[in-house]
Amino acid sequence: MHGIEEVQLTSKKLVDGDLKVFFSLVSLILIASSPKLTVHLTGLAIFSLLSFHAARMNYFRIIRPSLFFILPGMFAVCLTAGISAAMATGLRCLASVSVLTYLISTTTIPEFFASLKRLRLPYFVAETATLIYRVIQILMDEASRMEVAASSKHGFASRKAFLRTVSLLSYSLFIRAMKRAEIVEFAMESRCYSGKMPVHCQKSRGWIIAIACLSILAIAWWFL
Repeated sequence: MHGIEEVQLTSKKLVDGDLKVFFSLVSLILIASSPKLTVHLTGLAIFSLLSFHAARMNYFRIIRPSLFFILPGMFAVCLTAGISAAMATGLRCLASVSVLTYLISTTTIPEFFASLKRLRLPYFVAETATLIYRVIQILMDEASRMEVAASSKHGFASRKAFLRTVSLLSYSLFIRAMKRAEIVEFAMESRCYSGKMPVHCQKSRGWIIAIACLSILAIAWWFL
């Protein structure tokens, strides 16, 4: 998670602020709802370039897990519905994933939900999702440290040791998670947390690029 956040904070953003979220969501709707291959190819090209410009080589690291699901799915569709259906389905998935990759590469979770709040998303939904995201980070950090400690003591050397170690780690992780949750709660209260998470408002920029990309997608939708 920290690696993704580092990419998000250091990425080069041609489109920024709330605009990048709205731009990505509108593009995703256009691409996912269109049956035309020209729209899928156009979307794939546009957002692959934008993602690579933003994240450089990290782009391939972010999109790689998606390919492990898309490619076997294309193979299954090919066996059941033919090559043309597999290519159409795979291309639509790749184009949609390229939009999401761009969004992931440039937008943190707090930024994303802060933008959705301006679209009248219920406040408690955005707040709960943001807190869950932070708690997951805490759990991942604790689990990683405990796994390293157990490995250094040969806790996974055999099947019996593996089962014993996993059971002990699960119990210890639960206890530590509760303690960390209390620490986080005290820290938030000491900072006068009133039930509303502060959000950073970034000025939207890159309107020309966003409008140009959406115009190209619209042209591909209606005329190609």
